[in-house]
Amino acid sequence: MDSAPTKKAPVLRLLPPAQASRVSAGSEAGEREPLTFEQTYRRYSRYVAAVVLRLDPRVPDLDDVVQDVFLVAASGLKRLRDPGATRAWLATATVRLVRRRLRVRRMWRWLGLGGDAGPPAPLVDAGTSPVDRLLLGAVYEVLERMPVADRVAFVLHHIEGETLESAARICRCSLATVKRRVARAQQMVDALDDRSDAGGGQRGGGGRGDRHGRDSGGGSPAGGRP
Repeated sequence: MDSAPTKKAPVLRLLPPAQASRVSAGSEAGEREPLTFEQTYRRYSRYVAAVVLRLDPRVPDLDDVVQDVFLVAASGLKRLRDPGATRAWLATATVRLVRRRLRVRRMWRWLGLGGDAGPPAPLVDAGTSPVDRLLLGAVYEVLERMPVADRVAFVLHHIEGETLESAARICRCSLATVKRRVARAQQMVDALDDRSDAGGGQRGGGGRGDRHGRDSGGGSPAGGRP
């Protein structure tokens, strides 16, 4: 039996899943003939780009990454027997590529040889308040400190809106493993949310008081290892 859904930090509601970039389940399920590579790219490139940006809003070369995903996935797409599985296959290829890039960037940064990829890309619309933009930036700073596997699982489940089962398939791990990763990541995001409330209630009252006012992070930040 699946566990109850974990709490979603309020600021993450500013990031809608890439629904506008997704092919509807009905249209995918109705596919009978395999798509050509060009058709696949036209139909799914916006979805892949949306996933890349949510996994890594600091990506400096989004167009190149999207093209790399399709080049890596091309041979597998030819072997797909079910055209309706195209999106899931591309999601897995996207996660693999971005995860590798995040780990390399973290390793370079850990070695003191750079690794910063510039400021985050804008992920919210122009009407978002400055306070919410700051909070969203703080959430992604927390994600930068997480182990990469926890970060990916959290983004897939809480931002992309994938079920835990789907996130496990995309990450190629067990359901129990993805649940543990999401839970660890959620604790770090919740700690940020609690500290924001205890630090002055910038979002309208800070209703949880000082109960979580201390930093729950303890020692070295999670994900300090490359």
